[in-house]
Amino acid sequence: MIILNRHIPSHIEIWISWIPSQQIFYFNASPIPCSINRILCITQKEFFMKSFSKAVLIMLVGSLLLLITLFMPFASAKDDQKEYLQEYPDEMFSVEYDMTNEEAINIWLFDFGKLYSQTGDSTDIIYVLFIAAFAAFAILTLLFSLLRKPIATIIFTLLSFGVFRIIIWDFTEKGVIASDYYDLGIAQYFCYLGAVIVLVGAIYLWRMKRKLRKESTAANAT
Repeated sequence: MIILNRHIPSHIEIWISWIPSQQIFYFNASPIPCSINRILCITQKEFFMKSFSKAVLIMLVGSLLLLITLFMPFASAKDDQKEYLQEYPDEMFSVEYDMTNEEAINIWLFDFGKLYSQTGDSTDIIYVLFIAAFAAFAILTLLFSLLRKPIATIIFTLLSFGVFRIIIWDFTEKGVIASDYYDLGIAQYFCYLGAVIVLVGAIYLWRMKRKLRKESTAANAT
């Protein structure tokens, strides 16, 4: 990289130029009289790498929140139910699912997957498949975030969110949650927040890549 200094008139307008072929940004601002022009030179690669890193970090945070959703309370016992379960924690809440009262106070989405997989019932297997699909899409969201693939990340984030909403709807219809005994737990907020954060980071990364391609195309054309 070469930085050139030259004498310029004392009063000039602020200007910014970028020469992609040389991978250099030139920033020049001289609103006050000066004899020597100050030129700040930053490599194109460094500038975009910093922007990419911020976007990827945002995407990773959101992806992790999506994964954590599996291990947050998906169904939480309501007040009276919770008091009863806490009063008799060692009693069996469900013999079929081998679950004690203590374990039934807050039930993770991951727990639902394990419980339903033990029954062998065809209806329960559908629940397992939906939960497994959510987990798979969340993992793929994390993977494509690491690979800096914004479009793929957006697709799998939307798929994760869509499957999660289907699970909520189905569990509500079956009376598993939003019932007299259980309400939807805090897992929903982790999913919603994670999806929004991932989308913000992915869209930001996509725009940066698009801008870089346009600038490179313009430079090659000239």
